[in-house]
Amino acid sequence: MSVQIPETMRAAVLRSIDKGLEVQTIRTPHPKAGEVLVKVSGCGLCHSDLHVISGAIAFPLPAVLGHEVAGEIVEVGPGNEHNALEVGQRVAGAFLMPCGQCEACS
Repeated sequence: MSVQIPETMRAAVLRSIDKGLEVQTIRTPHPKAGEVLVKVSGCGLCHSDLHVISGAIAFPLPAVLGHEVAGEIVEVGPGNEHNALEVGQRVAGAFLMPCGQCEACS
C-alpha cells in the first residue's frame, strides 16, 4: 500500500511560553530508526502538556505537544522488522516507554 505524504502539515506548535500554542504549517517529519509516521485523526493534551505550555515544566522549544494520539501509519522507518507495524494500520499511542522488542510492546 502506498500513501502520498505531503511535504507540510498543520500542527499546534509551542514556540514561546508568552504566545502559547499556535496552529502553524510545518514540514512533515519522516520516521527515524524504530519509528513510524502516524497521520493523526485525534489527539489529546494531558495535564503535563498544560504544565509545559504554562512554563511550569521546562521543555525544549519549539515543540509539538500531545502524546495521547490515534491515527493511521503512513510511513514505517527502518528497524521495524521485529514488529507487525505496517502502512495503513490504525494505531494509538500513549505516554509509555515500552521496550518495543517483546510481543506485548511491539
